[in-house]
Amino acid sequence: MRVYGYDCGRLDYDLPYNSDHEAISPVPKDDYLPPKISSPSSPSSSSQWYYSRSVPIIFPDDLQPLPQWILNDAMNLLYFHYFVNYTSTALVTSSCTSNPFRTILPRLALEDENFMGLILAYASCHRACLLDYPEPVNRIAQWVHRLFPTFREAISSGRPISDTVFGMSVMLATFSQSFPKGFDLPIPWTQHLKMAHAMCCSVASRKERPRSAASIFFLRWFGYLDTFGICSGVVYDGSDPQDWSRPLLYEAMDPSFKCLAGHTTKSLVLLSSVAQLAWRCDRQRSTKTGLPLSEMSMSQQLRCKLELRTLEIAYEKYDCSCTTELSSSQTLRSVNGALCYTALVYLHRKVHELPSDAPLVQNCVRGIIHALNSYEATVEIPDIILPLFIAACEVQSPFERQYVIERLEAIGNSGMAQVKRRIIPLLHNTLQNGGDWTTLQTEILLG
Repeated sequence: MRVYGYDCGRLDYDLPYNSDHEAISPVPKDDYLPPKISSPSSPSSSSQWYYSRSVPIIFPDDLQPLPQWILNDAMNLLYFHYFVNYTSTALVTSSCTSNPFRTILPRLALEDENFMGLILAYASCHRACLLDYPEPVNRIAQWVHRLFPTFREAISSGRPISDTVFGMSVMLATFSQSFPKGFDLPIPWTQHLKMAHAMCCSVASRKERPRSAASIFFLRWFGYLDTFGICSGVVYDGSDPQDWSRPLLYEAMDPSFKCLAGHTTKSLVLLSSVAQLAWRCDRQRSTKTGLPLSEMSMSQQLRCKLELRTLEIAYEKYDCSCTTELSSSQTLRSVNGALCYTALVYLHRKVHELPSDAPLVQNCVRGIIHALNSYEATVEIPDIILPLFIAACEVQSPFERQYVIERLEAIGNSGMAQVKRRIIPLLHNTLQNGGDWTTLQTEILLG
């Protein structure tokens, strides 16, 4: 296996100040190493810190040969390896071999320079957050300068939206909310997500069977962003869950897609439906017309489905195409359970307007904490940000609140800039003001 050099953890001082030619060392050099960074594979072992020694730049055979424009630029090579080797692992529940961030995304990036530019931008911001230095905005601008013309051409051409273009729109929405300082453009993540929704409808309407793994992955990724977007505040009104969930119904029969996320589509659709209902109820209450009987009936149906779902989860077996990951079923049960109990808290607090200390609310908060207690991850993942945030606001025990906050901080420490710089300050501010998250007016995506 070819070693392209060694990443010694040197900081990127951005263009034109960085010594790019020195970014990769031909031999291991451990004289300059950054502070201890938790490794996705062994966070608890002091001998396994990422950058505890120089990291060899190695790629799997299915990603080779690398294009010359990657090979000829040391920073491009470093960041592509960093994404494949570290960032892709920090975004999922386990080190499963079917991890789409490590397989689908890099393969598409090797076929499209615009996609590769987004991959490199994401990796550079993740690494900057991890090593605590500013995002290389000049470098990022160089990588993505052709991205928006590509979107305009795809939308105006009248041709079917390709998986690559749809994937880029979803990743752009993710990038803009995860690393808001990465782009020197005043375009909020909500606008990028609305563009992704338009492309989602186009992709979902295609009649192809079976769908490609990339198409399924991007539909699920969009569904995640759409759901957590509407759960996060009033700035994004979301879309009909059927827009992205209907094409995914057959996925449950295919083990190849089990590790595409830490949750199943069924749980995500229920959370999305509750958030949509809460959004409509907020609008109806603002007009002082009261809630129609149909909405109250819908809330009771959703409550029954969610309570049944929490019972189902405990006994479901989540088969995965990866035979090496023994804990995938427990991990998926934990994350699915946390999301369903979060949806119930959302329903009781936002739709039925129960007080925080109501037994129904507190029982569901305990359900969230119990689910997360049984989830021991190598790296904390974005899937549990919303459950952690709501549990921290609702839990009545100071000890349990501190436990939840520490779990949230662990996600920020794994390089998720929006958690460290925006979500945790938002949480502390909310707690100082009484902890009522139901009235938040924020543009921060809790995911």
